[in-house]
Amino acid sequence: MTTFKLELKNYKRPRSSAIKAHLQRWLDDDRTEAVWTKVNKAAGEKLTPGELIQHVIRARAKAAALPAQIAYTALERDFVKKWHAPQIKQALAKGKTLSEIADILEDAAFEMRLIEKVSLLATYPAGVISRKNQDGSQARRAFSLIMSEFFKQRCDKWMDNEVAVLLDVALPRKEATDIQEVRDYRTKRDKDQKTSGGFEPQKLH
Repeated sequence: MTTFKLELKNYKRPRSSAIKAHLQRWLDDDRTEAVWTKVNKAAGEKLTPGELIQHVIRARAKAAALPAQIAYTALERDFVKKWHAPQIKQALAKGKTLSEIADILEDAAFEMRLIEKVSLLATYPAGVISRKNQDGSQARRAFSLIMSEFFKQRCDKWMDNEVAVLLDVALPRKEATDIQEVRDYRTKRDKDQKTSGGFEPQKLH
C-alpha cells in the first residue's frame, strides 16, 4: 500500500534549496502519516496526496515571501508620499483653487491605488496580510490561514491540529506550534474582517 511518506519521497523535487529542505523535514517528521490519515478521512477522494503536497509547498512559498513583499510595498508607498507631499504643500501655500488642489490630490491618490492594485500583496487571500512581524509572525500567520482555508474548502473542517503540524514543518521554530495559536490566527482574522465589512476567501493559485 502506498503511504503518504512514499508519495513525499517520490515527489519531483524542485531546484529550490528551501523547498527541498521543507520536503525533507516533512518526510522526517513522525506526525506526517497521522496528519494525512486525518486529512484523507475528512476529504476523501476529493484530495490526493500530490495535491496536498503541492498546495503546502505553494502556501509556504507565499508565506515566506510575504514580509519582504510588505516591506517593498511600504517603500513604494513612502516614495509616492514624499514625491507628492511638496506639491500638495505648495498648492496650498499658493492659494490654488479647490479644483486645482483636488486634481493634485487625485494624482497622488491614483498612484497610491495603483501601487496597491499591482502589488504582489493583492495575490494573497483576503485577511492573510498582517503588518506585525514579531518573531516571523507574518509568514507563520499567512501559512496558517492559507492552509486553514484550504482545508475548510476541501475537508469542510478547519483541521487546526493538522495545520499546526504542517506549520511546524514548513516554518520551524524552537517551540512547537500550539493548536490554540492556529485558532487565534483564524478567529482574529474573522473579527478583523467583520469589522472591515466581511471577506471572501480566495483560492491559492
